[in-house]
Amino acid sequence: MNAYKVTTAIVVSTELLEDSAFDISSYITSNLAERLSRTMEESYMNGDGSSKPTGIIGGATSTDAAAAGVIGTGDALKLIASIQPSSRAGGVFYASDEAIIELMGLEDLDGRPLLQQSASSTQADGVQMSLYGYPVKPNYNLGTLAAAQNPIIFGNPKNYVIRDVRGITVKRSDEVNILNDQVVFIATARVDGKVITNNDAFAKLTMV
Repeated sequence: MNAYKVTTAIVVSTELLEDSAFDISSYITSNLAERLSRTMEESYMNGDGSSKPTGIIGGATSTDAAAAGVIGTGDALKLIASIQPSSRAGGVFYASDEAIIELMGLEDLDGRPLLQQSASSTQADGVQMSLYGYPVKPNYNLGTLAAAQNPIIFGNPKNYVIRDVRGITVKRSDEVNILNDQVVFIATARVDGKVITNNDAFAKLTMV
């Protein structure tokens, strides 16, 4: 596996650092780390392997929904069936918010909701959902219900390995922009990610 560098930075005036009523350096550091984490997460899902990790979507086997904007009762079952049984163990559905809303309206032949919510889960701790016995987790990097989008994927996340070389590093420089009396904060990380099995590890729902 390789190690691709991801970087983000922000320039802050010395006046802002001096006049803030709270520890703005810690605030900036925390937010840069979060921004970098979101960038890496997007690459782990959608990366094309060119100067970034190879994402899950690119290598996932595809099944088609009946039409754009519509998810049917059998679409999730087709995702499960499209990968080998060994890859189904420990499987998880990841879905966009639009897909979860659509799934909430689906019922089985007895009128019971297909998307089950745990009675003990709370909004504060995260609503726990399941579909055909597999956990369902929201992911904002997945697509909408529009044509050619991938709003749902299924597979075992243990089949996707991430190489984290040294974690996220945030540095501060008071010299780089000294002529402008500005301070530079920069966050970097070196990572890679890819599927580690030759079998079909993930399946994606493609809207047609």
